[in-house]
Amino acid sequence: MSIPDIISAVGSPIAGLFIDTHGHRSTLLPLSGILILINYILLAFTSFTPIFAMSFLGIAYSLFAAALWPCVPSLVGSHQVATAYGIVTVSLNLSLFGFPFLVAKIRAEWPNEFEMALIFFIILSILSILISCFLIYLDSFHGFPLIQPPHLSYHDDTTGIVSADEEETVTTIVVGGGIDVVAPQTWIHHHRRRPSGIITLPRSI
Repeated sequence: MSIPDIISAVGSPIAGLFIDTHGHRSTLLPLSGILILINYILLAFTSFTPIFAMSFLGIAYSLFAAALWPCVPSLVGSHQVATAYGIVTVSLNLSLFGFPFLVAKIRAEWPNEFEMALIFFIILSILSILISCFLIYLDSFHGFPLIQPPHLSYHDDTTGIVSADEEETVTTIVVGGGIDVVAPQTWIHHHRRRPSGIITLPRSI
């Protein structure tokens, strides 16, 4: 039972480094679901040692933990990040609260058939894969920002999700009295509508 935690303790930083360098947050989520599905299929329908299945579970958890949390800032405005993290944490805690009761109910109904509980987890794994694929589908409407490395993704509170552009830009904000103030570096798609009062210039200027 400690195998998934041991593997995730080593694998999560490695997966996080890969995501920071190469991206693919949204594509790693369904992959983790597939690994979890393989884990429960091995436990339910094969006689292999559980070491293999639990190893798949540890790898899946490493990918899931490293890919899920960096998605949050790219999906909400900067003024909603803390709330979004709170909602994700609430969802996690509710699942940890509710699903053990469901598993206990299944075990009570079929006390001599542990496979029924594993089939329940197989169904949940399939649902997670489908939901993750739907996230990729939604991501496609915004230029796949969740596939790009996190430091190249930018969320514009006025226009929605904006993906990284190839050209680096510096944003100048026009404030009262005609004073130009250089804002921190941002990444903006040139075809998107920009908020009024903001001028984007090439970095060479």
